[in-house]
Amino acid sequence: MTEPSGGRAAREGTPHSIDELVERAGRWTAGRTTRRSFLGQLGRLGVLVAGGAGMATLLADVAYARVCGQSGVAPKCDTFTCNETWGWCWYASGCCADGALKKICDCCAPNTPNPVGYCPSGTQVLCIVESCGADPRLQTKPTVVLDETDPTRLTVAVSRRVYPDGAALAVIGDAESALFGAVAASAARLADGPVLLTPRAGLHGAVAEELGRLRVEFVKVIGSTLSPAVDAELAARGIHVERVGNSTDAGDFSAEVAAWSRGLTGGRTGVVVMPGAAQRVVGPAAALANALRLPLLLGDSAAVREALASPRPVRRTYVVTDDPAAADSWPGGTPVTGGDPVELSVAIADVVVGLRGGVPSPMTLAQPETDRAAVAMATVPGPLLLHPPGQLGPVFDWVLRHRAALDGALVSGGGDAFGSPPTYDLQAVLNEFETHLLSGQAGEGLPVIPQPREERPIGKARR
Repeated sequence: MTEPSGGRAAREGTPHSIDELVERAGRWTAGRTTRRSFLGQLGRLGVLVAGGAGMATLLADVAYARVCGQSGVAPKCDTFTCNETWGWCWYASGCCADGALKKICDCCAPNTPNPVGYCPSGTQVLCIVESCGADPRLQTKPTVVLDETDPTRLTVAVSRRVYPDGAALAVIGDAESALFGAVAASAARLADGPVLLTPRAGLHGAVAEELGRLRVEFVKVIGSTLSPAVDAELAARGIHVERVGNSTDAGDFSAEVAAWSRGLTGGRTGVVVMPGAAQRVVGPAAALANALRLPLLLGDSAAVREALASPRPVRRTYVVTDDPAAADSWPGGTPVTGGDPVELSVAIADVVVGLRGGVPSPMTLAQPETDRAAVAMATVPGPLLLHPPGQLGPVFDWVLRHRAALDGALVSGGGDAFGSPPTYDLQAVLNEFETHLLSGQAGEGLPVIPQPREERPIGKARR
């Protein structure tokens, strides 16, 4: 938040009043007998909470607005994204559960009602960020919240981020069906190009515009439910078009696409999503298939089993199912199970990370009830997790376990679906800010350690 109360005078060691001098002396004495006393022994200037005869009353009034190690009342930032100017930090002990040194850093802006704090000239504190780990001003692994819920526009947004320099080949799939769309989404990495979902009647304007930006020359239409008008519009743009699969049954269609996929890769591993509740996680299952260039098969039919048997039988089948025993009838069947869709998506994501062998990839997030939006996010080659509305839920612990294998996050649905609190938590856990280790109460963690000049540049704060 702000620097030790007293502003510039406090930084210079000049008390404003006798009361403040008494307060400072009292805190120094107290520091000699607490686990934070080494700060006084280092000869650092103690930062005061407040001075004056009414100190006790003032503390009661403003304590709710402070955090451990903070003296002022500027608010915490909603997220770790400072769209203004970063200032520098101060350190406090006794505020982290693991004994680490806490960092409190200022996000600064002109003409705020808050003190100057540790801000560049001409700015004041806008809000503060905290960390028990890495410098909270630097996000080495970005979190991007896409303000879209429409599956077509989501795939366009993903394409712009994953393929900023264009792509020669793209896949067009069905935006109106989660099942047909998932089969197309699973082919993104196989095609080495974006998957763009479009309505069945014709090419969506946003998709057409994105194909132009990408300078696409070839398109695989993986969507038997898409109108021939889609092909005609693509051809009119000078794009070579090839269709994969023609069955209008989702299971049989997935088998046709799997045969094409296995013909390209020669792979002997597949992903099967069983009927029933498991199909509510078809998005995360498609992300698994996409990330590992595996065929995605829907349901249990003769066509699906044939696709796994020919031209060479698969050796391993990841079976996404509510019933672990269902995997026994598949070649090399490995059940992937969980409770609700959120928990099942976590189990699927575990498989993605395990099979990628620690190679970093982006993660994506979507809500369980937005199955077509989740399918759109599966076009990103990495684990896709479902989260409860407005919170991370089990996703937080999953990211904490696997963050070394993640290089960022894309979230669908915009602020209304996700919100600032889970964005804050996701940024924190991805970037090792360790906010889950914050402890202590307002008024604790004092006196503090001013940040040495060499540690003020962004990313240089002490761990």
